[in-house]
Amino acid sequence: MPEVRRLQKLGSTSLVVTLPHKWVRQKGLKVGDTIYLEETPEGLKIDTATPNYNPITCIIDADKVGSPSSLAKLVAACYLQGYDVVRIVSMNGLTSDHLSEIHSIVEELPGFEMMSQDANSVTVQSIIDPTKFRVEALIKRMQVLCASMLTASIDALLESMPEKVGEVASMEKKLDELYFLAVRQVLTVLRFPSLAKSLGIGSYTEASGYRLVAKVLEEIGDHALVISKEVFLLGEKGSLSKSANSRQLLSIIDNVVHIFGRAVNSFISVDFKLASEVFDELKKEMERIRQFEVMGLEKIKDSDAAVSVRVVLSRITDVLNGCKIISEVAINKFVKRPSEICSFENLS
Repeated sequence: MPEVRRLQKLGSTSLVVTLPHKWVRQKGLKVGDTIYLEETPEGLKIDTATPNYNPITCIIDADKVGSPSSLAKLVAACYLQGYDVVRIVSMNGLTSDHLSEIHSIVEELPGFEMMSQDANSVTVQSIIDPTKFRVEALIKRMQVLCASMLTASIDALLESMPEKVGEVASMEKKLDELYFLAVRQVLTVLRFPSLAKSLGIGSYTEASGYRLVAKVLEEIGDHALVISKEVFLLGEKGSLSKSANSRQLLSIIDNVVHIFGRAVNSFISVDFKLASEVFDELKKEMERIRQFEVMGLEKIKDSDAAVSVRVVLSRITDVLNGCKIISEVAINKFVKRPSEICSFENLS
């Protein structure tokens, strides 16, 4: 339940209101400290001028977890939640399987490092400053990687270059690392709302949108990896080499890369017009894919090649559905901010 405070007059023109004692104590404030006020669509936000960031250590009892893979999932979850130190302890002693899983998962978590290890404990610590990684920059980098992965698929089909699939797999691993870091930053904002702007999020209420977009980008990377493998198989078989179907498939992938970039840009720039244009482009491309499935697939005589093309088209459709979600989040983000189109008034 919200606390009720009465406005009091100070001097001839100023109105003041007292702050809840519990909130003041939690923030560690004293007389003379600075706070800041921010007017948002949700109301007036009051917070400390400097983030009250308190490092958190999580201690995991490995003896009570179960399988080593479950232990690794807990370590990853601690990373995502923004914990600074994770200590894994075991009275019975950590097994080689435990240590292997811990080492493997730590390698996937950017900024997490093994600080100490003995027979009964492992300490993992974050070495990153959360204020140094803006979420928007991470989202943009993820978009660039996804686009590069899809573009590499075009090269794989045109040149029948197996190394391109290896490049895509390498980029997908980097994408996963950026995803973990982006989610960690978003959840840090939820714990410390005053860090929102320094991490590149307009307000902490927008954090869920960034979380969803990061997940969509991670999934698009998975789709791009599958597309690259199937496209390479098509090029290796020579089933579509220099054919009309090949040119059309390449054109579809190229258009998807273009639409994908515009969808992410609409989210980052909070551009309602661009997001709306993306929806129109999505409809046209979806129809083009449908026509290709009807007209193009029946011309492919090789059954294995036909299966690969169906897989590619299915994954391309998934990428476009991801673009739709990103654009929807962009529009939701847009209506939370005052603009020439949207203004706000208090109905009370």
